[in-house]
Amino acid sequence: MYKHCPWETKAVLSFNRWEGVKSNHTYQFETVVSNPTGESVTLSQVMKGHWYNSTIEYGVSSADVDLELKDDRDIYRKATDAFYSGTELAFKSVKTARYDDLYYTITPKKVDETIDSNDKNLKLMTYNIWALPAIASHIGDRYELLPNYVKGHDVLALQEVFASGRDAFLRELAKEYPYQTKMLDKEGINIYDGGVIIVSRYPIVNEAQYVFPDCSGTDCFADKGVNYAEIIKGGEHIMSSLHTPLRLTRTQRVHLGKSSFNK
Repeated sequence: MYKHCPWETKAVLSFNRWEGVKSNHTYQFETVVSNPTGESVTLSQVMKGHWYNSTIEYGVSSADVDLELKDDRDIYRKATDAFYSGTELAFKSVKTARYDDLYYTITPKKVDETIDSNDKNLKLMTYNIWALPAIASHIGDRYELLPNYVKGHDVLALQEVFASGRDAFLRELAKEYPYQTKMLDKEGINIYDGGVIIVSRYPIVNEAQYVFPDCSGTDCFADKGVNYAEIIKGGEHIMSSLHTPLRLTRTQRVHLGKSSFNK
């Protein structure tokens, strides 16, 4: 039995597609995914052996979704109320150097954040969007989708906003978060700037940056440091935000502390 965390991608089943597979034999596999309320979804694969290789069909089912096996690389989506209300089930096959990998997703109903009009409260979201060129995948797709999933906050603190296309992404965010700091960036030449920015629904009346003087390994390819934003909500000074990568050396923490108290 596996425990699966929200938004986690995990391999849950692996089986052989060649060795020992007999021609004209059918092999069926089922993985049951359940939630704490006892509702379940079944992930199914049906493999058929041939004299030269094997073929596979796959699908998903639940109490209100019938199993429809597929054998291509399209994305298939099914709506279900049998694994929490308004859930989307999806599956696809992805080409590899050998046999395909099969991916299944269970996505809960999207619940939009509501804007908090209380001037004493500040709703802040911090998000590492993982837009790392040559490393991360589907960056353009995520740039397009993310603005619709980060609505309703007062402030967004974003990290790893590196890849091309980010200007259009930030312009789209500006429809809801029109006040934006400069991207963390030190003077001089580096492969990447800091990829760190703060965007706000409310006016940013003061901002500053601090780039750490030291770095290590591949972290030196990008500027590491702090974005500072002073934000006014409802006519009242409500936040001074220090926004920095999580992994700091002791020297960097000392520099951060000094720069904070000097503001």
